[in-house]
Amino acid sequence: MMKKWIVACCSVLVIGLVACGGKKVEAPQEDAPAASEETVADEQKDTDVISPVGGTGEGDGSLLLNDLQKTLAGKTLQVPKSMNDPKARDFAQVFCKAFSGFGANALLLKYLKNPDAFDAKAENAKVVDDRPNGYVKCEKYALFDNQDDESFEACRWMRKNGHSLVGVFMHSSNDAGANKYAYAFYDYDPSTGIMKPDKDVLGRVADEIKQFGGDDLLIRLPQKGKDLELEFLELRDGDVYNSAIFTLKWTGDGFN
Repeated sequence: MMKKWIVACCSVLVIGLVACGGKKVEAPQEDAPAASEETVADEQKDTDVISPVGGTGEGDGSLLLNDLQKTLAGKTLQVPKSMNDPKARDFAQVFCKAFSGFGANALLLKYLKNPDAFDAKAENAKVVDDRPNGYVKCEKYALFDNQDDESFEACRWMRKNGHSLVGVFMHSSNDAGANKYAYAFYDYDPSTGIMKPDKDVLGRVADEIKQFGGDDLLIRLPQKGKDLELEFLELRDGDVYNSAIFTLKWTGDGFN
């Protein structure tokens, strides 16, 4: 009897030890370290809607304007129906919303939202809103040496067939001599509200650039008149060494 009692006690003891041993005792955990800026940035790449000119509309310009050219040549834009009989500033607004990562574009959007409240001096900028001549321009000046001066301009030509030709030019430069640019030309069909890249005009401009291109290009959209000017610059140590200007004449439909 005593032997059975001892065996039973031992069994209970063994079962208790097994139960205690099978239970995992976890030590208090410290808070996980904050993710690095690089990790956060990598995660955001998968979730954020990135505008074609870098960033999310705050003008960080993380992509070069030069890299944007192929995107512009193949991307159509839709003008909202609420923009009845759109003008140059309306076309500019549609474009800048689609490519708001460029600082001058974002700044122009701010101006167009409320022109009366826009403080150009505080923004270190200049805006030209020439409605009678169908022209708009925004220049954003660098505050520090490591920043770029940026500009955006757009204009509109009326075509013989009732469509509009919309021209857009973006440019950035800095004291280190880095110059970047991107341009677009759209045919606007009022029956559909679509701005479609005009391959003929784009090809005409591209041919001139290929033939005469230098270190930098300025496309001078006309504020007055109809003709288009292309200025090719050769630079040395950030200064203009040589400059050549070519004029493309407006035909009523395109340029010759």
